[in-house]
Amino acid sequence: MNFSQGHTPQSRAGLSTSHAASEAHRDAISHALKEALKAKLDAPDAHNGYGSPTSEEYRHNLAIVHEAVQRVALLPAALLPEDLPLSDVLVVSRDLTRATLSDKIIKFDKAKIDVILKKARKSLDLLGDFPNLPPLSTELGPPRHFDYGATIKRVRIGVLIELSTIPLYLYAMHSVKPQDEGLRVRALLRGIVQQEMLHLALCGNLLSALGGSVALYDPRVVPIYPATLLCSKIPAHLEALNTGSLGRFMEIEAPVDATHPSSRTDDRGVLASQYESIGQLYEDVVLSVRGLEDQQFTNNLNNQFVGQDFFGDQLFAITDKSTALKALATIIEQGEGNLSVEDSHYEVFSKLYSGPSPDVYKAPVNPKTEDYELDPYVYRLSLSYDAAYCYLLQTIQRVWQTENISDRLQLLRNIHGIMSSVLTPLAELLIQQEFKDGCAAPCFDYYPMQDSVARNPLVPVELHKALAREVEAAATVAPSDNEIGAAAQIAAAKAADGVKDASAKANDAAPESADAKKAKDIAEKVESVADGLETKDVAEIVELAIQIGKDAVQVAIHTQAAARIGTKINIKAAREAADAAVQVKEAGEAAGKAAGHASEKALLERLKCYIEDNLYPPY
Repeated sequence: MNFSQGHTPQSRAGLSTSHAASEAHRDAISHALKEALKAKLDAPDAHNGYGSPTSEEYRHNLAIVHEAVQRVALLPAALLPEDLPLSDVLVVSRDLTRATLSDKIIKFDKAKIDVILKKARKSLDLLGDFPNLPPLSTELGPPRHFDYGATIKRVRIGVLIELSTIPLYLYAMHSVKPQDEGLRVRALLRGIVQQEMLHLALCGNLLSALGGSVALYDPRVVPIYPATLLCSKIPAHLEALNTGSLGRFMEIEAPVDATHPSSRTDDRGVLASQYESIGQLYEDVVLSVRGLEDQQFTNNLNNQFVGQDFFGDQLFAITDKSTALKALATIIEQGEGNLSVEDSHYEVFSKLYSGPSPDVYKAPVNPKTEDYELDPYVYRLSLSYDAAYCYLLQTIQRVWQTENISDRLQLLRNIHGIMSSVLTPLAELLIQQEFKDGCAAPCFDYYPMQDSVARNPLVPVELHKALAREVEAAATVAPSDNEIGAAAQIAAAKAADGVKDASAKANDAAPESADAKKAKDIAEKVESVADGLETKDVAEIVELAIQIGKDAVQVAIHTQAAARIGTKINIKAAREAADAAVQVKEAGEAAGKAAGHASEKALLERLKCYIEDNLYPPY
């Protein structure tokens, strides 16, 4: 995918400030550089930088140097001397970030760091007034210290961050057609969603260990889209995968050293304004955690997610400072605060951003369940999805509130079941339904709906019953077998006509070519199958419609190939063949889609039974 010129990651440069503000910025940064030059990164009881991992002096000095280098990394490249490339500064800043996360004392080439600090300071001293200097992201005075309450607040923001991004990535994944390049893209996006779930679990574990809590299933917390993430600069939309959405995903996941302005929301829209990136938030969480004692992480040790539940050894209970830092390092290394980490979320989105475009469904932007009210079937499917999504959120939050072993096992089984056996098939059903000039899609709305009398969160038993009830209602209004058979017959007949026309156009464009002959062979086969279609029973019509749909897509491929050959022979015929290829492909897909509705009623009936029998909440 290639970005259009209209959407590119934004630069931090170009922010206008007054002369007085510029003076303050320059003085503050110069002071930071001066203090960093005086700091020693050798531990007092070590040689060449190695020593006790509890050295307070080392940690203090590391924070000072890290702060100063980050200040330099945030400067516009034009303000740096020519012999100090910004890339060099970013590499050092990345290494210092990793050192901040490590429990060990790490050896540094302090002379190299000092060269960067001295060059940057000299450059600032010579510039005098510079109105384009960006504002400081935090108050100067490293190392920063946070109390126990501030740490809990920042971790809670981290939980809400993950909650806000998961629907964005799930929606984009479901919008990709599961064929050809789309299969690979779907797999990549599914991996990112799984890692976001891991981050949610780790952040929640940390919050629980600190004695904090957060309600995920709450009308004040469940994200509402469109939303604004990261400094109100990045609009968050439920939308199909495209260059615009990928650009926003890159900004959301921007590493701490990348030049993308970013920030994160606090309680669905109120963002801690001092943060310019997710990475900065997590850096402050790391510094906060380092200032706490081991005994402050001993709350709720028996009601956290652990590896035997999900994710293997990547997921673990937080029991002390060391495990808390390990959890934060996992999150940051997977893409929310580090530069150039292979296969980080940022890196995956970046590759998709510049790679080939998969076929996507024409899904709506920021759909609401109420938008579907005029279509009873789609409306009930959407309500079912909302109820399942909220039941998942409620179940996750209950894991952090439940110690009883048998109850926890049922909650964990429910999470597996809701995600794989309920949400996924409901999303795939929605994306197959026609809506306006495209298709429907999941809304991730709070359940019950906003205009419902019972707007407050439902208790687990009631939410479970409501989910089963909504799925049953969807099954009741799903198209009947006769309706599906009639629609499939019409779509198959249209596809058969398209195959015949495309085959003829292929032969006109490239007579006697292998592709034209192949299109003709398939067309003859389809014609024989399509004759007498109206005399078949529903099951036969559905089966034949699916096959005709597949054959139509193959004819489209051969017709398109014949059109390419025909451009050297007969341009007019080639163009007509190319148009026919597009039309027959669409007709073939429509036939398959119409026939595919045949199993939906039965699927929903089975799904309702599964929910009742397997996903009941522990009392």
